[in-house]
Amino acid sequence: MSEKSAVLALGVVAFLGCGSSATSTIDAALMDASVPDATVSDAAVADASLGDATAAGVLKLSEGTVALHDYRGVISGPSGGDACKYATPTTFSKQLYDLGVRSIRNNDYYDDTLDTDLMFNCSGKVYGSNAACNNEYPCWKGCTLKYPAGCGAMQFAAGASGGVTSDGRFDSIVNAGFEPFLRVGGEYSLTPALLATATTARAARGPQTDEEEANWIEAAKCTASHYVGVKSFPYLNIMTETTSHFWSRDWPSFNKFWRRAFAELKATFGTQFKIGGPGIWGAPWIVNLLDAHEKTASCAASTSLPARDFLKTLADNGDKPDWLGIHIFAPGAADFSRVITAYKALLTKSGPCFGAGKTLESPWAADYFSKAELIVDAFMPGKTDLSSGKEVANADRYFDNKEGGALNASNFIVFQNEGVERAYQYRAGEQGPKGPNEGITKCDANATPKPRANVYRFWNRMMEAGAKQGTLLAPAPNTSLYVLYASAGTKRFVLLANPSATAVTFSPQWQTSPATILAHAERSLYTIDDTNDGTKAASITADSVTVAPQTTSLLTVE
Repeated sequence: MSEKSAVLALGVVAFLGCGSSATSTIDAALMDASVPDATVSDAAVADASLGDATAAGVLKLSEGTVALHDYRGVISGPSGGDACKYATPTTFSKQLYDLGVRSIRNNDYYDDTLDTDLMFNCSGKVYGSNAACNNEYPCWKGCTLKYPAGCGAMQFAAGASGGVTSDGRFDSIVNAGFEPFLRVGGEYSLTPALLATATTARAARGPQTDEEEANWIEAAKCTASHYVGVKSFPYLNIMTETTSHFWSRDWPSFNKFWRRAFAELKATFGTQFKIGGPGIWGAPWIVNLLDAHEKTASCAASTSLPARDFLKTLADNGDKPDWLGIHIFAPGAADFSRVITAYKALLTKSGPCFGAGKTLESPWAADYFSKAELIVDAFMPGKTDLSSGKEVANADRYFDNKEGGALNASNFIVFQNEGVERAYQYRAGEQGPKGPNEGITKCDANATPKPRANVYRFWNRMMEAGAKQGTLLAPAPNTSLYVLYASAGTKRFVLLANPSATAVTFSPQWQTSPATILAHAERSLYTIDDTNDGTKAASITADSVTVAPQTTSLLTVE
């Protein structure tokens, strides 16, 4: 079996193992064209009809040397409990940190704080405009901004009347001990609620002219320089996402602009930041990419491929981002794996459609993007099956209940096995008491963690121990369990996610002594479900472990 693939066969998910071949950069060697493309039925998407997943038998484990990648990131937070005002900033920050969250990507605070729209404005007014902009917001025309001399015109200390400022947002991140993942761009909505106080609603998404592009890029330089002066951070993220919510011109103009921004920011900052983006997602970016990669009979040759056009724009100009971003919103881990696999196939010119001499071969060398880190800079459970386009029944359970914990842990395992360097979940808190339930914490006075959030405890525990990923030498087939093994010295961790509706039992056997669970002096099993938050250990009196349906467990032995 491939060490990096999620394969769906007869509606049953195979074990996910990993060996020492996993890396944090895009590597053609990771692509295994012999593994069938993962497809998913409506029932499998819901993770409720995955077949008769019974006892898995013996699982043989071996030590490894692959470092765990850092998926302890979230989007938005922690000041003011996001749009949910019940939890105080102090409570919200402490809750996130105690969960194991360690990095925050700034986005969707719903008042434009830490967004280019607010922080730079040719009118010099908060949410303002001028005649050159036809009194529309945002306004990047009618003035000329130059870095660094003109950075004094930036509105870092500005915000809505009585509201949090951009500086205040950033301070809330670093003062609580989180590492910023600084994104320069705009928010999702055309008309965030707080913009009712502005002179007008938002007129456009992203810069519209060469003049606006030039000012936007200079503002991005000022923003990065200003905030790295407050607290150093490694990553700089250009633009939020490739959907019409963030860009209102055509995609060729986006490619040209993004490439221009990258080239100028890289020339200014060199290796001070790892610079990348742009968070590809949606139709036609991801939908068309999946169609092209998976419809192998024709390789969907007539399909528009903006993802390929974007990469070609970079390669044609000799630009190599330090990292490339992808967004995934899906109701099953198999879909997460499909998206990553398709994007990596495009990057590395591999697989049935993108390989050398194939229908959709790209005009760059197979190793051109090999040094770029792959980062999932936004992800969450989705409510739509990527294959059928249909809404998934009762999708709220993936956001609020134990099923969401099992999906989140499965995704972490997929990310690790695919060599994803970092991942940022949308979002830290709810949008409000009546808003969508997208937060990993509830909209209450304690910012109570949901099962999705509690998975961070397990990953953080393994990372803080310095655990290295091991190998599953003999994973049993025909089970629905996602498994990751890691160890740090004598400490051993087995992360287990069961998104199916059937319990799975297995017996781990280590290739080095102690060889069984009971042979270890210390042994504990932690569980995440609708009742347990993963903080209390259950005793183990047998050499086998049973993972209940739609739950997540962490087995620790020493």
